[in-house]
Amino acid sequence: MKMTPRLYIFVAISMLIFPSMAKSASFPVKTSSTQEKSNIDKHLVVRDGVIMPSSNSPEILQGFFIIENKSPNDMLLQNITSPICDRISANHSDQVKTSNESANFDIFKHLAVPHASVMVFPKEGYHLVCYKLKQQEPVKDTAPFTFHFLGGLNVTADFSYQNHE
Repeated sequence: MKMTPRLYIFVAISMLIFPSMAKSASFPVKTSSTQEKSNIDKHLVVRDGVIMPSSNSPEILQGFFIIENKSPNDMLLQNITSPICDRISANHSDQVKTSNESANFDIFKHLAVPHASVMVFPKEGYHLVCYKLKQQEPVKDTAPFTFHFLGGLNVTADFSYQNHE
């Protein structure tokens, strides 16, 4: 059976809803040698990152990007950080959140990135949201975002800033 990107997202979301499945899931990251970790570093890429102000709140940025895992191992994304954001979470373009809603459901806190796959986070779907910008002045041409994976692997990508959607 060939897994589609929608199925991968379904599996990742299921792991959030049913944590016992996540504990039994295996995400082998070989970190026993520097050479093996270096090879994984080269094979895990975050690219085409763009950030722009939210149409609802200009002090909030939305980010769109692609994660490509060319390695033979599944990887588990645990968090995304940036020096320009106090907090980063996930959102879907079709979701409407109320101010009372909890932000506990965040796919970027526990996202499986399957081996030999490409995952796209577009304007029309799941994307990142940067809350409470740390700097008072507008974002410059680019801003770094670091993707933290299980096993201590961190991948940093510069996201281009765009003023308009």
